[in-house]
Amino acid sequence: MSCSVTGDQYRVYFIDGSDGIIDARWLAARSDGEALSEARALGTNLTREVWQDQRPVGRLAPVIDCTASPLASIRPAGIGAARGVGAP
Repeated sequence: MSCSVTGDQYRVYFIDGSDGIIDARWLAARSDGEALSEARALGTNLTREVWQDQRPVGRLAPVIDCTASPLASIRPAGIGAARGVGAP
């Protein structure tokens, strides 16, 4: 199998909470910054490390999705609303 690749080859490693590699993916990018941006766009709740050959490029923190929380749907009613303050 062959594919056309533009740019340098980078590898993104997906790291679990124990610093173990649980998955990896190849990226083609023209610069370190572009490789980091592409890795960031993968948006995951895992830490990601970007490498080019044996050179570490960067480490990205997990993406925290606050909307996924069961508390995210709770909306405050406003000050005094529970006591009927300001109600007609």
